[in-house]
Amino acid sequence: MATDEEPAQHRPAASVCLEQVGLRPWQAATSYATEPVEWHVFKQFVLRLLGASRLAQAHARWLGFALQPAWWLYPTPQSHRRDTLVKRLLRAARRALPGSKNHVLFSGSILPAPTDRFCGPEFRQDSFYLQSAEAEARRLVTQLSCDRDTRILDIGCGQGRLPIGILRVIGELSYIGIDVDRRSIEWCRKHIERKHPSFQFRLIDVVNERYNRKGAVLEREFRFGLPNKSIDIIYLYSVFSHMREEHMRIYLSDFMRILADTGRVFFTTFVEEGVPEVSINPDNYVLDRYSGPLHVVRYEKDYLFSILDGTGFAVGNFSHRTEADGQSAIYLSKK
Repeated sequence: MATDEEPAQHRPAASVCLEQVGLRPWQAATSYATEPVEWHVFKQFVLRLLGASRLAQAHARWLGFALQPAWWLYPTPQSHRRDTLVKRLLRAARRALPGSKNHVLFSGSILPAPTDRFCGPEFRQDSFYLQSAEAEARRLVTQLSCDRDTRILDIGCGQGRLPIGILRVIGELSYIGIDVDRRSIEWCRKHIERKHPSFQFRLIDVVNERYNRKGAVLEREFRFGLPNKSIDIIYLYSVFSHMREEHMRIYLSDFMRILADTGRVFFTTFVEEGVPEVSINPDNYVLDRYSGPLHVVRYEKDYLFSILDGTGFAVGNFSHRTEADGQSAIYLSKK
């Protein structure tokens, strides 16, 4: 650890960045634990630290001590590992700060805290996040004929972006949100279901290499635990794009059971022509880099449509690369 006499050029980048926001390295572990500090100030500090040019030499042991003894900033040249660490540090630090909240109030709606949102960086802007929520609700109305009598199943509901939009655009209706992430379900139950009991949220503990590695194996006999023909709209935004083909087939099979005869399915995934049938994290595609397993699952268009046809679905509409990160939108109905 640096001393008062140690020149800046001999100190690690962590120390230099700390001083840029008015803190000495050895003060950081106690200052944020004992004094009320605005979250955005701490966030700027962490981002400056992790963006330092000498990051590879800065272990930032003070930060680990301030949060949890196991939190160390190990040097790594892989940018995707750094980005994952940024997110984890920000989330853990925000929860550790006195008076921290996991939500914000914006334009009359409770939204998840920006650093807790799973979507891309643009969704950290409250206005963009809320506009996208309302746009998805309007999609249900204009493309899927949703009204207040519609029964919706939202798979991969996250922290409730869709139901937040539904409440603003449509109002109360019968809604079930499912996710493999326990923290997201707890957030939705606290901030949405408690005030709107017709919106229910359920944890589904099945394996996903990206989001739930310790979940139960997804067997062919898997069922969603819903009655036959009890759902009018099944909505999956950016779910099949992070799921293996065999698991997607299991989901589609049970969709046929729980979906009403006149029901509709909407989902997004990566779809192209003239590519291999299924590709996971393909090279030279829509993203500059991939952050972990199943970041991008891409299908060849005809192959994907053959899977849907074989399951009993007809493609009613398809729009290429109109969704987040260049995903395509697919609308289905029963044949």
